[in-house]
Amino acid sequence: MYKKDLLKWWFNLDPLTEEENIILKKHRVEEKEYNNTAYTNGINTFFNKLYYSNINSNNYTLDVAPCATDFIKALFNKYVDDDTLVIYSRDEHESVKDCVNLCKNTLELIYEYDIKNIQLDKIIKEVQKYKKVFVYFIGTNISNGRITSQLFFNRLKESLVNNNIDHIFILDDVHGMFIVPRDYRIFDYVIGTAHALVKRYDMGILIHKKDIEGFGEHVSNWLCDYFQALDIILKRRAKLQLFQNVMQEYFAEQLAFDNYTLVTPSAPHIFAIKNTQVQFTESMYKLLKKKYVRLEGKTGQGGYIRLRFAQCITDPDLVQEGLDILEKLLKAI
Repeated sequence: MYKKDLLKWWFNLDPLTEEENIILKKHRVEEKEYNNTAYTNGINTFFNKLYYSNINSNNYTLDVAPCATDFIKALFNKYVDDDTLVIYSRDEHESVKDCVNLCKNTLELIYEYDIKNIQLDKIIKEVQKYKKVFVYFIGTNISNGRITSQLFFNRLKESLVNNNIDHIFILDDVHGMFIVPRDYRIFDYVIGTAHALVKRYDMGILIHKKDIEGFGEHVSNWLCDYFQALDIILKRRAKLQLFQNVMQEYFAEQLAFDNYTLVTPSAPHIFAIKNTQVQFTESMYKLLKKKYVRLEGKTGQGGYIRLRFAQCITDPDLVQEGLDILEKLLKAI
């Protein structure tokens, strides 16, 4: 079948070497080394790998931790009290929502109504009731790859500044970092996660302005080991740029005849299609999760089918198995 031949061609394009496979299967070591020179060089290397971040080591620095959730909890603990309004989106990670649920004053924004159309009036009206504002937004949605525009962030930042609102501005860029061009200058903190692109490497990342408090460590060997694996993924940017096109062709039948729509604007390394008439079952979700074919939206709001470039690079056979299973499941719906 044409679509399977196309996908097989893409899987075989610039395949991983045996040595690269070994590196990508390594987990982060527990041992910590603190080499200041190596870490300083690592920060510069890290910032140079970002797309259009417009930051450097003169004004920003970088902390690491075993998990990004460590940073999320620390930020909420530091900056949120009963006099603080927490502004966030419905699309945030569950670890963020767990923290939000513990907060007294919250304002949830919905992408389709508030963010996409840059509706700021209700935000400014609400923030003026509080002494402090804690803004936490996701840049690239993990469930569907949808990108929040830089314009929204810029306009929100300008409105907070122009209205003299005391605020902390945080970007969760776990699934956009190194892939989606993003101006980090307007953010106080930017959160990343190593396993977003290197799936077995667990390490939280916190970029922050030098003149404000950080919450992690400067573990030089963790950062250097991460680069070794990350570069294997990033050197395949040409293959990454074909990912969306190949997947769109693979799912052309669903997009043409089965009421699925392509999620846009989306990050090039996350492919997702949605059908508002479909609700995937828990058993379907569990069956395909191990094959890196993710079914999202089990809450009755429509179903997403989502694949990620990094998993297709490291485990193409598993992904193909998952897609074969998915095809049978979709026919049975």
